[in-house]
Amino acid sequence: MTARPERRAGRLGIWSAVPVVAFLLVAPVGLLLVPLAALGVARSIRTREVTVLGAVAVGAAAWWLWPVSPPPDQIVRAVAVIGAATFTAFGGPGSNPITPRVLLSTVVTALGGGLLVGLAGIWPSTAWWIESRVALVQVQLLQLAQVATPRTDIIPMVEVIPDVLVGLFPAIIALQMMAGLVLAASIGVGTGLAGPEDAPGALAEFRFSEHLGWLAVLALGMLILGVPAGAGWWAGNVLVVMGALYALRGAAVWWFLLRSRRRPGCLMAALLVVAGVFLWQAVLAAIIVLGVVDSGFDLRTRWTRSRST
Repeated sequence: MTARPERRAGRLGIWSAVPVVAFLLVAPVGLLLVPLAALGVARSIRTREVTVLGAVAVGAAAWWLWPVSPPPDQIVRAVAVIGAATFTAFGGPGSNPITPRVLLSTVVTALGGGLLVGLAGIWPSTAWWIESRVALVQVQLLQLAQVATPRTDIIPMVEVIPDVLVGLFPAIIALQMMAGLVLAASIGVGTGLAGPEDAPGALAEFRFSEHLGWLAVLALGMLILGVPAGAGWWAGNVLVVMGALYALRGAAVWWFLLRSRRRPGCLMAALLVVAGVFLWQAVLAAIIVLGVVDSGFDLRTRWTRSRST
């Protein structure tokens, strides 16, 4: 997000709770608390002022990091600390826009977290822990699916959930961390825990360097060529993360188009929501393709120039 609009402290409204609640439903709270606390500490060091809210954020983050936990939680805590430290270290007045900082934090966290997991040798126990916990939920989902619907195609989808969660664990944590960093920055700017340089830009302006797409090309090539299982596992996770980024970029292009057309855009947005419910695979694929095309042709800049001429 290249745009960084000025935002004042105390501008958080009731609708600001919606993304927070959505995040807490799908991600560990620490991936939001730790970056928020890090931003508050960095702000306090720069301004030499300690706020009550900053102290509360630091205390909440310490409370989340302190207890003894199973292997997956240990990995998530390491991710939260490394990601928050990297994101904050590259911040401050005159820093880069938030998108490169988030992506850089993700790369550093992937390298650092992977090194720690490899040295500690906790991945086998992590995979076992995830599978055993998910298996309990899986049984309940299978029973609910058999009672709620006569469709038999849902059962195979439920059966592969443990394998998917274990296989895509790094990608899931990476996406959760990126969302937590952006949300923490937004909350930090709105509450005064972070400076205006940390403000996320508008969704319609979200973009990233097209050179990042070579990661997706490399990962896809590795999967097509049939590399060893370990390399293929990492390639699959990289491809999922890149797919999510391109989907977000495609959504940004679509939102840019809707925002520029105003009234017709409301109808188009409603149609997109309906199509997403019933044809979500096709809609997701179309949005990813739109993001890939925009990375090469910068569609929003072209549309802006065409309207101005």
